[in-house]
Amino acid sequence: MNNAVDGLSVEGVHVWRGERHVLKGLSLELKPHDLLHISGPNGTGKTTLLRVVSGLLRPEQGNVSWLGKPISSVRSEYQCALAYASHEPALKGDLTALENLKFMVGLRRRVAVSELRANLDRTGVAACADLPVRVTGTVTHSSMHGSIGSGGEELRLHTSGGSIHIRAL
Repeated sequence: MNNAVDGLSVEGVHVWRGERHVLKGLSLELKPHDLLHISGPNGTGKTTLLRVVSGLLRPEQGNVSWLGKPISSVRSEYQCALAYASHEPALKGDLTALENLKFMVGLRRRVAVSELRANLDRTGVAACADLPVRVTGTVTHSSMHGSIGSGGEELRLHTSGGSIHIRAL
């Protein structure tokens, strides 16, 4: 690997969880605008990898570099540029989709409402922009009665926040 000077580089990462060797010499490179899809059975290290790459967990061996520098030496810059999407969308039920998106992106940078609305439209949840995210059981889109309702819509809203971060890099 060449320490992906213009991106993210993971080199020879090893992580153990107790006696289990979860990540065994994992290496990868991501250039700007690359996306990585991680899938696999439970317990194979997907979340562990994301935690290592996001700087939340240090590997026992190996390195994670961003723009050619170890993430530990550029932690503030790296974390400001990072968009991490976990299993559960971090959405506030009493806020609207637009308010949630403004909060997510606003933690990183200033953003115009027009950019937020355009992104909601691009991700297919523009119709939910001014509705609360709160989910009340098994509510469908056609019977929302004032809430976003479906898990798919919540995921698209969560993804919308990440895509704005990614576009800003």
